[in-house]
Amino acid sequence: MIWDVIIIGSGPAGLAAATAIKGKDVLLLEKEKEISNKLRLSGAGQCNITHGGSINDFKDHYGSAWRFVRTALMSYTNADMENEFKKYGLPLVTREDLKVFPHTLKSDDVIECLIQVIKDNGVKINTNEEVVSIDKADLFTIKTSKQVYQSKKVIVATGGIGYPKTGSTGIAVNYAKHLGIEFKPYKYALSPIYLNNHILKDLMGLSFSDINIEHFRQKKIQTLKGDLLITHFGYSGPVILNASRNFCS
Repeated sequence: MIWDVIIIGSGPAGLAAATAIKGKDVLLLEKEKEISNKLRLSGAGQCNITHGGSINDFKDHYGSAWRFVRTALMSYTNADMENEFKKYGLPLVTREDLKVFPHTLKSDDVIECLIQVIKDNGVKINTNEEVVSIDKADLFTIKTSKQVYQSKKVIVATGGIGYPKTGSTGIAVNYAKHLGIEFKPYKYALSPIYLNNHILKDLMGLSFSDINIEHFRQKKIQTLKGDLLITHFGYSGPVILNASRNFCS
């Protein structure tokens, strides 16, 4: 059989792609035993889906990266996403801080909702099947740990290197190299701070609201305000994660 589209990876991007493709023969490949492990962990298992305010609010949070993401975000806004989930039959709730969650506060319900949608679209889902290689001639040939497929189109949605235990290992770089696709090296983002000498380790688990942090490298790079969490290894929380995109730049 020749597939119209093969999607590699069942994270948010892979599931979103599978919901958008209708009337085609589509195969979704996931190397882990379960669908979308990283999504299950998001929002401490509650799944913070999006921001409930204006799409223009995103501009302030993306900073210098706004020009890069603007076209994508304006083409499919947070309001579009909320309306789509409501159409799928998943009620949402918006907190006072404008974070949007499934009304059950369970990420599993978001995943089950998306799985049902893509099954209704006729998408076939194969789990526990790792892609070994991708080759391109007239068709794409995808070799997995179990068999070989051919497809007219391939969507690689394998994620970055942020959480290898969930399956995000950066394998897309290997595919890109093999196919001769140019890419930029990965840089860490949304990362906590790890400390060698953590003097506040005994306070791990404490969190603080509306903390100001300043990031210096010879001169001040940024000032941010948000919630801070003391961990056993250092610092985390939204204010640290938001600042981290500039730590390694």
